[in-house]
Amino acid sequence: MGRRGPPKTPTTILAARGSWRAKVRSEEPRPECVRPVCPQWLTAEARKIWQLIVPLLAEMKLLGAIDRQALARYCTIYTMWRAAAEIIETLGPTAPAYDKDGNEIGYQDRPEVARMIRLGDQLTRLEGRYGMTPSDRANLAGSANQRSEEPQSAALHYLTVGRGAS
Repeated sequence: MGRRGPPKTPTTILAARGSWRAKVRSEEPRPECVRPVCPQWLTAEARKIWQLIVPLLAEMKLLGAIDRQALARYCTIYTMWRAAAEIIETLGPTAPAYDKDGNEIGYQDRPEVARMIRLGDQLTRLEGRYGMTPSDRANLAGSANQRSEEPQSAALHYLTVGRGAS
């Protein structure tokens, strides 16, 4: 059986919120805040995502070298999610359904719809862990939440609109 309850909030986030709990925690590992190196095995598209989000997360002082694999997974999953979204945007969310004799009997969801939903759930969990959603950022205060607007807006535009942007 796994651990119960929500995952613990990292001390860096507690400190950014001004919580007293950040001062009394001593058992949590505190890796040096550095930008992890982009893995060479990432696809070109995943590297673009890496180059957009890592500087933003570094400015929030939430990154360490240990985060490399989790961020690589995020970038990979994001590109897979975006590929499914592009198929749906091009072909639509449904496709004709046929009976065993080849007669059209209606419409069914494309497999990419379910794939996009599953990948989106994974992305939401990872985004929440890194403060990449508005509700998670709302809990941050002070300097950890002050970033340059231009890189953020460009990155968010790319992530929202997709590959053709920028």
